[in-house]
Amino acid sequence: AEETQSLLESYKGQLNHAARLMLDTDLPVDKKVAIFENIFSDFPEMISISLYKNDIAQPITIYDNISLTQAGLNQESIDRFQKRHPLPLNKIKNGKTYIGNSTISEALLTITIAFRIAHHNSAIISAQVKLDQLTKLVSRSKLFESFILDANHAMIAHTDRNYIAQHKVPD
Repeated sequence: AEETQSLLESYKGQLNHAARLMLDTDLPVDKKVAIFENIFSDFPEMISISLYKNDIAQPITIYDNISLTQAGLNQESIDRFQKRHPLPLNKIKNGKTYIGNSTISEALLTITIAFRIAHHNSAIISAQVKLDQLTKLVSRSKLFESFILDANHAMIAHTDRNYIAQHKVPD
């Protein structure tokens, strides 16, 4: 449990870094573009990063097109999923961190992490994150069936990829 919490906190730290870059109005556009071209190599677990500003429901999103293409997906796949499964923006604005299963394809298991950005009360950052590291954590036990659930009791990590891909809820 501690390792899972530590891993999720590291994702939040990476997202805070991305949020600062996205919100930096002093950084010239050409430098921002150069930084964001490399952001997914700096944060290889991230598939997409979205910024919601000033109560706007449509986020500004950047994508790891290489990972999406390798999984047979594209930006529209992410956008469709986000529209069908909107984030609970009001809860997040009130300080609640959201973590949920956002797997679109068994080829690319992901969770979404979203939270309000410190010192920017009207801004929310979210990301779709590959589940590789969480899956490794739950796969360590050879004695017990291990898994991690989101707040809605859907699987976000399990040794059986089908549980995650099908958004299964345990019995």
